[in-house]
Amino acid sequence: MTVILVALTAVALFFLQQVVYKRLWNKSLKVNINFKEKTLNEGDEGWLMQTVENAKRLPLPMCKVKFECNRALVFFDSGETSVSDKYYRDEAFTVSSYKRVVRELKFTASKRGFYSIDGFDVVGTDIFMSSQFVEHENCHTEIYVYPVALEKDLSEAAIRQLTGEMLSRRRFIEDPFEYVGVREYQPYDELKNINWKATAKTGDLKVNTHGYTARQGVRIFLNLKDDGVLKHKENVENSIRLAVKLCMEFIGAGDRVAVYANIPDVITGKPLIIPAGTGESHMEAILRGLARLDTEKRHFDFAETFKDQVFEEKNDFMTVFVSTPSANDFDSFVREYHETGKDLRHFILCEEGDKYEAKVENAVFTTVICMEKK
Repeated sequence: MTVILVALTAVALFFLQQVVYKRLWNKSLKVNINFKEKTLNEGDEGWLMQTVENAKRLPLPMCKVKFECNRALVFFDSGETSVSDKYYRDEAFTVSSYKRVVRELKFTASKRGFYSIDGFDVVGTDIFMSSQFVEHENCHTEIYVYPVALEKDLSEAAIRQLTGEMLSRRRFIEDPFEYVGVREYQPYDELKNINWKATAKTGDLKVNTHGYTARQGVRIFLNLKDDGVLKHKENVENSIRLAVKLCMEFIGAGDRVAVYANIPDVITGKPLIIPAGTGESHMEAILRGLARLDTEKRHFDFAETFKDQVFEEKNDFMTVFVSTPSANDFDSFVREYHETGKDLRHFILCEEGDKYEAKVENAVFTTVICMEKK
């Protein structure tokens, strides 16, 4: 009889704890996932923070947090994972009463991009782990992985030549804030420059003269077409890295830089257009824009998208085109722009083994940069 009572009591307690955990396992349970860093560069290491807080008397013998993220974030500790088109991970926690557990997962940002985690599943169990309870939590944490500047000796000479051309082509524009002196009025002078006090004193029309400031700009157009049967993703990425290199050089010299690319933005779905600007904040905006280019989506037709911007009157800007060998119909477009008499340079990024030569008539303004195949 005693054995039967003990058995019945055990069964009753078993089912009772199941009921209790089913009702209370997620009460006062807080789970959070967030990236510790908000920006990284390609190849950098970062941390994903997981926090599980159990603010109640009932302990959690096991609490699993399941999430998915882009497989370009390569985690060091394999844990319970699976990798297909995305990276899927389960993290198991044991959380006592009124305890908080923080776990840091180290990863390498292997590829440029914009990555986010927008939700996760929390799985709880009873004491005997005989039942599982699942709840989905919405969250949003994101990280930008910036492209790095192209490191290639072959590109250095071409870039130095380009920056030298920029220095020699500076347009000097009158700076209204830098007062130099007074001179005689000339028929081409504007009335707003007349110095009325000096005119009254001398009896002759006098105008203010100003100093000059060197202002110039660069427009960088990226044609990242890559729609062949065999994709050449590294050519596309190297083209983006070259754009970063050019932007750093010109913005570092105080020049204004505008950037355009015919690849959809991963958030807006539109081609990249960053108006001219300079300074650290503008460089940051360019890096963010380039990080968000979604090369998995089909490119926009370059001529249809950017012809108006390319051919608009921008006399104080030099134009730089960057393209891949896949954009083999682009040479004629660049040639058409060259025939307008504007300043331009055209960089073509390819890998060893790619059979590509710039057209003879374009050779004067075209540089082919051949990278080692990875």
